[in-house]
Amino acid sequence: MAKSELAIRDGWFPRILRALRLVQVESDGSTTHVAGSDFIGDDPGSRTYSAINSMAAMARFPWVRACVEAVSSDLTKVPQRIIKGRGKDAETIEEHPFFDLMERPNSRTPGILFARQLIVDMLLTGDAFALVAGEGEPRALIRLHPERVKIVPNDDGQIKEYEYNGAGAVVRYGFEQVLHFRSPSWQSNPSMLYGSGAIESLHNDLTTDLAASELAAKSAQTGLPTGIISPSADDIWTRPQIQQLREGFERQLKAKSGTVILGAGVEYKQLSHSLRDLEYQKTREMAKEAVMAAIGVVPVRVGVESANYASSRQQMRLYWEQLQSRAALMDSEYTRLLRMFPDSDGLRVVSDFSEVDALQESRTERVNRVNTWWMMGVSLQEAAALEGFENLNADETTEAERDTEPDDMEERAASLIRLMFDRDTVTRGLSDLSATVQEGLRNKANEHNEDMEEKGRSPTGDRRPRAYWLKSSSVAWGRTNTEPRKRPPRCDQCRPMGIRPREFVFVRATERPLPKREA
Repeated sequence: MAKSELAIRDGWFPRILRALRLVQVESDGSTTHVAGSDFIGDDPGSRTYSAINSMAAMARFPWVRACVEAVSSDLTKVPQRIIKGRGKDAETIEEHPFFDLMERPNSRTPGILFARQLIVDMLLTGDAFALVAGEGEPRALIRLHPERVKIVPNDDGQIKEYEYNGAGAVVRYGFEQVLHFRSPSWQSNPSMLYGSGAIESLHNDLTTDLAASELAAKSAQTGLPTGIISPSADDIWTRPQIQQLREGFERQLKAKSGTVILGAGVEYKQLSHSLRDLEYQKTREMAKEAVMAAIGVVPVRVGVESANYASSRQQMRLYWEQLQSRAALMDSEYTRLLRMFPDSDGLRVVSDFSEVDALQESRTERVNRVNTWWMMGVSLQEAAALEGFENLNADETTEAERDTEPDDMEERAASLIRLMFDRDTVTRGLSDLSATVQEGLRNKANEHNEDMEEKGRSPTGDRRPRAYWLKSSSVAWGRTNTEPRKRPPRCDQCRPMGIRPREFVFVRATERPLPKREA
């Protein structure tokens, strides 16, 4: 297996440190820095929170399980890419032994299960370990349970070795033999080499939730007390008297009369309990919210209803943005694995989130940017391509045709409408409307053109500022039918859109464009 250096590589910065005699950097990556007396020695550091207890939370708490399974399943859906180079010189490597290893880490574990298990380990305990097996290059990956792994620190505070306890048989593996995926830590002693898991921060919340759950289970077994029968005076009942009263009371209830007759000297008090009080519903609700916050899962992802579509979409966007940061942590360690293969220096592993719907901008936002590009003089086809609308027009156009401004304003408007609504648009002529509507439209066009001439905007010349008049519509330019209509803009508010001043384009509320008419 190719040698893997530790945290500090030889370069200009370590050479400066050597020259200044601040910190000596050895060839293996270790330094002369001393992290503390508790780091000196050959004893492994200990965890501050039990890894097995953290893993057990997945089996005891439904919300922990739901959140962990959501994160692990979603992250394993994201494809991994191997990238060579950076910036404009970056290229994707399609074939590499790394992909074969990730598809089948070892002979008895499928890749997707192995990847999910590592994610679960890191989420709950803060650490996930995988032993790299093979000579010359990685041949297999074997999961090491976090409870059985201890970390041996170096004097400078870095990781020296990993100690695995195989039920009495203790084995130590070098740094380059183990992949260590971990979360950040808050410790200052050798325990800082372990990650901090979500369950550690949820300890009090989960303990309270467990107590409430056990109380509810006991209440379901014993039943709820419905009333109290007691002496009305300072009297003491003997055991036979209590038994006689209980039997009499139960007989009257079984008679289904609804009326209980008690003798003199006996008081009956009805108790009113609710399941909400016994189950500590508010407390359990707070525990659920704490679990989702600590693991980084939004309510809508685990089936909790959201207020509306907009809020649910925003929740999912935030959720996937958090997954991107988690994936970056794991990609850094997978990159170390990748570079263990021969001729793989300079390659890196990157999770590709480009196909995640929640991270894509809405169609309306992209159409608005196409509109902006078009106003700046970019052709409609090029503007659409910039925003990912590759199939705006079916007909192919040459470079010369794209540089030439089209004369057909009706087709231009129809293209933009097709882009907005993602479906074919039927174009209707002015003659299809009633005579009254035609006259009103022509009058509005005349007013527009007169106003343009008063402002000194001559229609001559193809490259002068362009403007249009567009009737306000509940669907035009991406507005929905539920939004209020706005008044049509004045001529001095006309926006440059690539339409000549004497041309008039009208878009109905039914999304259909009408052809231009000369005033």
